[in-house]
This record gives sequence, C-alpha cells and structure tokens, in this order.
Amino acid sequence: MINPPTAVLRRHRLVFKTLAAVVAVAFLSLYLQPLAVAINLPKAKAAPTQRAPSEEAQLARTLEKIEKKLGKLEQKLTKKLNAALEKDDL
Repeated sequence: MINPPTAVLRRHRLVFKTLAAVVAVAFLSLYLQPLAVAINLPKAKAAPTQRAPSEEAQLARTLEKIEKKLGKLEQKLTKKLNAALEKDDL
C-alpha cells in the first residue's frame, strides 16, 4: 500500500498548524492592507457647487442681450436695410 505524499505531513500536526497560520496571516494582510491605506488617505475636498445666478445677475444678462439686439436693429435701420428679423426677435 502506497502512502500519499501528505500522509507524512498529517502525522505532524505542527506543520499543518504553521501552514494554516501563514496562510491566514497572508490572506488577512492582503485583505486588510488596502483598507488601512484607504483609511489613512486625506479626505477629498468637496467639489465646489455652482450657485444659481441671482435675479439681479439674470436681469443684467437679459438687459445686455436686449441692448445688443437693439444696437443691431439701430445699425440696420440707419443703413436702411431690412430689419424685420430683428424686430421679430425683440
């Protein structure tokens, strides 16, 4: 009867206990090491939030757009060009 290669190791329980301890320590260190690194990382700064423009800022932008359109309309009228598109746009 041929003994399997692990038969000798089974008789020496100290070998299996040592091997099991080494495997457990290696597994736990590989599992817990990234977690420990992640805990020690500096906290990321929160992304700056864009505030909604105030009503005054919106009004100012709207007035600027209207002034530009009126300027184009005035230029076309002084040059006696067709300004129907600008009138409709206003």
